[in-house]
Amino acid sequence: MNWSNLSLTILLLAGCSSVEVYEHAAWPQYAYPGFSEKIDRIAGARAIDCGFYDLKGRDSKAHRGMEKGFSDCVKKLIEEGKPFKVGSVRIPVDSYAYEILVYSAEKEYWIIVFDLMLDGSDAAHWVKRCESVKIKSQDLDYEGVGCRDVSNEEWMADIEG
Repeated sequence: MNWSNLSLTILLLAGCSSVEVYEHAAWPQYAYPGFSEKIDRIAGARAIDCGFYDLKGRDSKAHRGMEKGFSDCVKKLIEEGKPFKVGSVRIPVDSYAYEILVYSAEKEYWIIVFDLMLDGSDAAHWVKRCESVKIKSQDLDYEGVGCRDVSNEEWMADIEG
């Protein structure tokens, strides 16, 4: 074994562990054309992707693991003031509820909800801009503070154009 190569490899690995990796993976396409791309534009090119969590039919043990990943990522980035995006899909009762939280490079929190009935009918959409958020890590949930509704025209502005 060549000890100098091993030492160099260890030094390189140690150096890489301190480099922040920016993931900005493409999320699943849902809602309507341009929806995921709009979220990416709001978040910004250097936003960190805290994940998209599929919470449909998960058991409580699986949820606990996801809760930790969600709260660790989001809480850290809120403390550091860095842009991020995180999303989930649930079945609250009789619909798919897609919930997105974004902290933009412009220092704005966005809460985006798209709700679609299980049979694909009756879609509803809500968008809010908020001053801050409270993270409820026990159930992968959060609450906006100081929020205002974003009009459909404002939201759709760069999707349609």
